[in-house]
Amino acid sequence: MSAKAYIGTSGWNYQHWKERFYQNRPRSDWLRYYADQFNAIEINSTFYRLQSDKTFQRWYQQTPEMFRFAIKGNRYLTHTKRLNKPQDSIKLEQSHAQHMKEKLAVVLWQLPGNFALHIERLSLFIDALATWNSVRHAIEFRHSSWFETEVAELLRNNNM
Repeated sequence: MSAKAYIGTSGWNYQHWKERFYQNRPRSDWLRYYADQFNAIEINSTFYRLQSDKTFQRWYQQTPEMFRFAIKGNRYLTHTKRLNKPQDSIKLEQSHAQHMKEKLAVVLWQLPGNFALHIERLSLFIDALATWNSVRHAIEFRHSSWFETEVAELLRNNNM
């Protein structure tokens, strides 16, 4: 049995990398160059704003076939709505991110540090994620109240 390891960083668009890592290449070539060095990346900008279809398409086109992306789910659902009524937000995110096709490996949903355990909302959120089953989903719990057996069992039962 062999496993494939994916190695990358959180983002690639850092001005202070221009000389040392990108060797003064034009910014338009940075993702392509990055993808020659690593086989994965975590995209944080999706947390702050919904990216356009064209942006997702461009990321897809600028990376090789075996490259994989992890994107952060938008903070509107995790921080503003706190997972409440998640269906429309998930559908919207999926409709844009689908342009990454097989290169989208995982969506990371980062919960705010002041969002305490709410098992009913988590359960409804996980149920809503079932409509987006073409990718893996991961949840980052930042409040210690979530570290309970009930939560672990819910995640395990849903292959998360």
